[in-house]
Amino acid sequence: MVPKRILALGADVIFPEHLRVEREEYLNSLVSPDFKVEVKSIKSGADYLESYYDQCISSPSILSEVIEAEQEGYSAVLLLCMSDPAIDSCREAVDIPVIGTGQASILNAASLGMKFSMITILDDIIPLIDKVIRTSGCDYSSAASVRAINLTIAEMTDNKEKVIEKFVEVGQRAITDDGAHVLIMGCTEMGVGVKERLESELNVPVVEPNAAALMMAIHQVKCNLKHSRKTYPKKKCINV
Repeated sequence: MVPKRILALGADVIFPEHLRVEREEYLNSLVSPDFKVEVKSIKSGADYLESYYDQCISSPSILSEVIEAEQEGYSAVLLLCMSDPAIDSCREAVDIPVIGTGQASILNAASLGMKFSMITILDDIIPLIDKVIRTSGCDYSSAASVRAINLTIAEMTDNKEKVIEKFVEVGQRAITDDGAHVLIMGCTEMGVGVKERLESELNVPVVEPNAAALMMAIHQVKCNLKHSRKTYPKKKCINV
């Protein structure tokens, strides 16, 4: 049997090869042999997606890659960024599932406990994340808070111990002060293999966004589910 291919598309231009390989190996360790995950990054746009401005200049490349993925026979695309950039336009453009790590993580977290908190990277990103929560399909009252560890993506690269230290510190405040029962790793770049460490330190479920999006994609592919054309009318695409 030829495995169904899923594209995990990084929304940052800078994606060091060793981290890309690590992410690809991690995601493939979660799937059965009838699926194969391939990880790549956009070719043009922001080096790191950390603002609405970055989201805007990266969106054409994201849309182009998603359209190309459908043409190349991928069964689904994951957008590896918690602000779910260009997701609505991508869903209008293609007939395969396009899964945002932000929305997938939020819906997953809401099913695991009474209230969740998203632990993102920078204070400046909190408005983007708040908007994703409000439009995720989740009851907004389920969100206890959005807090930041105030490390850039570049600062997190190859620095898992620092990420864990800051996440535990901020996550504990979300639990104690905000009433969070579940935490979400609020950036896909927070690192592979840290979820279990975080859960052991904080004693609450921690949603890892890459895995959350992948599992949603597999479910939709296996159940032959597609985004509603009532919500996302199909658009004839020009070259982007």
